[in-house]
Amino acid sequence: MTGSATAAYRLAWADGELNHFHWDLKAARELLVTMGAPIPQLASVDPATVKIGMEDDILALIAKLRARSEGS
Repeated sequence: MTGSATAAYRLAWADGELNHFHWDLKAARELLVTMGAPIPQLASVDPATVKIGMEDDILALIAKLRARSEGS
């Protein structure tokens, strides 16, 4: 169960300190404290530096569609 609580904490923190899902993070932190488990020390993440899966392909498709619409 500790692994699940730690995973929940990491997921809630995923958007970085200023953009995390505050209530999810609070709930995960409280669960870890209740279980006596250590709270992970996670570095803040700048959301602008995080890429979603296939982001390059999606951006290439958008550029292609934009070029096609401008050529019409």
